Amino acid sequence: MKKIFVPYDFSENASNTLVYALKLAASAGLQMTVFHALAISAKIMAAPVTEDKRKEVISKEETDKTQELKQEVEMLMQVANAGLSSDRVTCKVNFGPIVVENIIYAAEEEGADLIVMGTHGASGLKKFLFGSVTSSVISKSSIPVLAVPNEYVFSEIKSIAYASDLENPDAEISRILPFSQALHAGVRILHYDYGFKKQDEVSPLLNKYPATELVVKKADSSITLLKQIRQFIMETHPQWIVMFTRERSMWDKLFMSSKTEEMATALEIPLLSFRKEGEEGSGK
Repeated sequence: MKKIFVPYDFSENASNTLVYALKLAASAGLQMTVFHALAISAKIMAAPVTEDKRKEVISKEETDKTQELKQEVEMLMQVANAGLSSDRVTCKVNFGPIVVENIIYAAEEEGADLIVMGTHGASGLKKFLFGSVTSSVISKSSIPVLAVPNEYVFSEIKSIAYASDLENPDAEISRILPFSQALHAGVRILHYDYGFKKQDEVSPLLNKYPATELVVKKADSSITLLKQIRQFIMETHPQWIVMFTRERSMWDKLFMSSKTEEMATALEIPLLSFRKEGEEGSGK
């Protein structure tokens, strides 16, 4: 992990997420791009002007917003007081008709290893645990997304919990390792046994990964999976939790069985989301 990408919409929660990201970048020696997805008003776009004039308006808006973004980032760097040098932070503004695709395309163009977003964006809590933009980026991006809860305060990443269905742990651990190694964090593989998998088939793989351990718990079918995960978080205090998502898998059905309110309560720490192998993003 070398570069993180932070979409920024000038909202209060985005400011908190950016402060978190600044401290994360400083702690792991990362480069960082702060990005604003510029949306021009429909009135301007529909105005009867030439294409050259429209491009001129967009260019001026991008220039003005870039300056505003730089000022905002400079102010928040002082607030974060993380010791991150300004030459490791880049500000970028780009117009795009669709915000989510604009964010993903820009992150790919920047060569980002991680997208960091807040869970409650300007659009509010409309879908899943997250604001609709964050939720859509998670579902479409091939780049991993770290979703940071509102008002969550950064602390050193010492422990990462990886909630796993044990379908393909070898491949998935190898994708987590660049993050845990950059942060010098241990990884606990958390599996709730519903009788679908044999964990003894997985244990030998851990010899390849000395900084990991497998934690298997008997699943309680009388309560939601997320409540069980929340209990584990309360007991072990990891700084991140990792999940691999895929449409309509048994694991996702269990995960998605909770109500939105339960999920918001259950996951009070940042969630690092990866797409399952074979699940293609649609950012380009």
